[in-house]
This record gives sequence, C-alpha cells and structure tokens, in this order.
Amino acid sequence: MMKKYIVFTLLILAFTAVTLTVSAEEISIDKEVLEKLLQGQENLEKVLKRQESLEDRIRELEKQVQEKTSAVPAETSAQKEIENVKDEVEELSERLDKTELKTILDKIEIGGEFRTRLDSFHFRNVAYGDQEKKIDMDEFWWNRLRLNLRSQITDNIIFQGRLEYIKSWGDSSIGEIGDMGYGEHQHNINAFGFYNTGSNARVERAYIDYFVPDTPFSLTFGRLPTANGPPVELRNNSTRKATWPTMAVNENFDGVLANLSLDAWTRLKNCFLRFGYLTIEQFHDADDAAKRNSMRIGVVNLETEVPGIRNSLFYIGYTRMNSMLSLHVGPSYPEDAADVDEYNIYLQLNNIGNTGLDWFGAFSYNHIDVRTRGTVLNADPLYEVGLFCDSMHGDMGENRDGYAFYTGLRYKLPFEKLKNPSIGLEYNYGSKFWAPLSKTQNREDIANKIALRGKALEFYYLQPIYEGRMFCRAGAVYFDYDYYIPYVYYGSPLESDMTMFSTYFMVDVRF
Repeated sequence: MMKKYIVFTLLILAFTAVTLTVSAEEISIDKEVLEKLLQGQENLEKVLKRQESLEDRIRELEKQVQEKTSAVPAETSAQKEIENVKDEVEELSERLDKTELKTILDKIEIGGEFRTRLDSFHFRNVAYGDQEKKIDMDEFWWNRLRLNLRSQITDNIIFQGRLEYIKSWGDSSIGEIGDMGYGEHQHNINAFGFYNTGSNARVERAYIDYFVPDTPFSLTFGRLPTANGPPVELRNNSTRKATWPTMAVNENFDGVLANLSLDAWTRLKNCFLRFGYLTIEQFHDADDAAKRNSMRIGVVNLETEVPGIRNSLFYIGYTRMNSMLSLHVGPSYPEDAADVDEYNIYLQLNNIGNTGLDWFGAFSYNHIDVRTRGTVLNADPLYEVGLFCDSMHGDMGENRDGYAFYTGLRYKLPFEKLKNPSIGLEYNYGSKFWAPLSKTQNREDIANKIALRGKALEFYYLQPIYEGRMFCRAGAVYFDYDYYIPYVYYGSPLESDMTMFSTYFMVDVRF
C-alpha cells in the first residue's frame, strides 16, 4: 500500500508539472504531452492492478497450504506456485523502486561553472626593509571549478549548494614580497589579499530555504549565500548570486536568516526585511588560560526594487560584530580584539531608460570599539598589538572609525553581430581604518580590491561567446596602497607608496 501511495503521489506531482499556457480566458494543454501522460497513467494502473492481484493470489495459496497439510503433493505444488508468485512480486517491486528513485533524482538540478584565468601583476615601491623595490609576476594561470546543486524538496522547501575547487596551474611559489614594516620579510602573497590557490575543494555554500505556508515569512539556514553579491553579476554577465552586496559582506557565513516579504504591505516589488544570526569562529577551549571568545554577528537589513526601474536594487543594513578575533600568537593574548558596528547602503540601477547602461554605488561605515589589552608579541622589547593599534605607537585601545565607497557602471554596446559586448568601469576607496568582512578565498578575483585601504580603478571588456553559457573578459586594475601591509588589520597602520598594476584575461563556461 505504501508503494501505491508513493506512486500515486508522484503521478499527481508529474501531472502538475505539465507545462500550461494560461491566458485570461482559457487554459490549453499540449495534446501530445497529455496523451503520453494518460497512456502512462493507464500503464501504471495496470501494473498496480497486477501487483494487487498477485498479492491476493499469494494469500489464497498460503491459505490452501494450511488447509491441506495432509496432502503432501498438493502442498508441494501450492508452495511452488507461491514461490513463483513471490518472485514475480519482488521483480515488480524492484521496478517500482527504480521508478521512485529516478523520480527523486529528477528533482535534483546539477549545474556547473568552469573558469580559466591569466593574471599579470606589477608591484612598485614595495617596502623591503630600508629599501624599495619592484616585483613583476608576468604570468599567473589558475582554474576555478564550481558544482551547483538545487533540489525542490517540496513546494515550500528548497535546498541549494555549491562546491568549489580552485587551483593554480602547476606548483606556484611566491618569493619575498616585502616586509610588515618591522623588518620582517613577508613570504605569503595572501598578505596582499590574494587567493590561496593550492589544490583544495570546499563546500562554498549549502543552505535550506523554508517558506512558511500561507504567510510572507521564510527561513534560510546553513552555509549562507553571502559572498560575491551585487554588483558582481554585472562583471560576470549573470544574475544576482548572493544575499548581500559585496561591499557589506564578501565571505561565507554559517547561520540563520529570517525573511519577511513586505510586497503586499508596501506595494513595492521584491521588498524584504531580514534578520540574521551568523558565526565566523567558535571556540571551545578546554584550557581556561587559553580562552578565546567566539565571534558572532547580528544583522538587520531592508532591500527593495526601485519603483519604475526593473531589476534594480536598493539596500540598507546594519551589522553588529561581537568579539573580533585577537592574534593567537606570543606569550599571551586577550579573549578578543574589538566589537564592530557596520552600516551599509547600496543602490543599483539596471538598463537605465532602456539605454543599456547599468550603474551602482555603495557606501560603508564602521566603528571599532577596541580592547585596551592586546596580544603580546615575542619581541625585544615586548609590546602589545590590537586592531589598528599597538603599544609601540602609544595608541593601544583607541577606538577607530573607517569608511569606504564603491561605484561603477557597465554599458552594453549596440553591436548585435558581436552579441552585444559590454564595457565597464569601477572605482573604490577604503580609509585608514576600513575593516570589511572580506576574506581572500571568497572572491571573483585573485587580488582583493574591495578590502583595500587605498584606491583601486578597474576597466574591463566583456565579450559573450554563447549567451548564458560562455563569455570572455579582459581587464586592467590599478591599485594604490595607502597603508602597508594592505590586508593586515593588527598594529598601527603604516603609510605606504606601494602601487600595483594588474591585467587579466579569463574565459568562463557554464553547464
């Protein structure tokens, strides 16, 4: 009976999935599709009737065996028939099981993205002890593979996930890039906001969307889609892929979001109010002397489509980051380094006046409540280091305020023979105490320009090859680093004259 229930349920789901063409006056169903569906229904009913008949026959034969215990030949014959019927029923059940399994697998959508990219970097005025030098990396090749998963579990439960693999070509070795301002040479290119391009695969996102039936509420929980948000889709010739704008958050968090649709109340399109609880690090130290506080984040934001501009986005949000991590080095360190309040506003207008012009602008402000005690470093003499401060410069425990803005545009050229390529221009600036939520392994580019404390200017050309499936992009980026080292937030920032000019070419394929 359970199998019958499952099969009938699947039949109903299959019927509702038939493509309907709906107008104000009529509903039409493709005749050929309907005939195949009805034929499938007749075949399925025959199979179910056959299974039910076989089950009745088994019960009848078993009853005969019990009644004829004295007649050995009859019992043997009946038992043999029972075994034959059982074999037939098992074979039929296996067929039904395979049908059920195929139906489940058909619910899982699998897609992917593959990228090959060539970068070239040219550093100038790199601090190196008492000297300044230039460093050239003329050829840096790397690949990125993503596997996208989606399953419509029920009408109101959806699973989405993405696996990611990033690998530079061959074995990559980056030499001495510079120092940290204290005479210590820096050997790791990640200090400049670069990817770790070793051979590693990871779960980049995995989450459930649950829509509460007959309400405007929904929940999202798991490894959330918080990296590579707007305006990344403009440069990637795609649709929006993350919840928050890149300026607000550009890394993946684990947590839960409560979403409230305000469309019916505000008469706006795609209007949502969101509350979130997220984590970055959890510590459960057995040794109380080595205790570190877990870093937790509270979020509230509002977003909506701008009236009259299709696919536009207006976003405003507040983020509270409790217990920013302290450096876990040296003879002693505090439980955490600071608390941070961050405020973000973002506006994106697409295809303004049907001209093919897209524009976006973002502004972020952060206030850092710094601890008066910092991490003690093994140096002679010993000194303490905190978030954007240290005892060496006498600013340990001073609160900090930082800000950044990011703007740009993309124009779709009216050249149909070239599949309407696009050109884009982007500019961003980060102040001395700008501390964004942007890790190195969650970006579209090797070098992290969004987290820069300084200025960055990028120009690119985007050429579609096969719409929605393949495109190429070539670009150039100029970085002007105001402080050194660019992406290390511990210790008092040191001024820098370092610059970097980068060029790249990439091919993206989606399948």
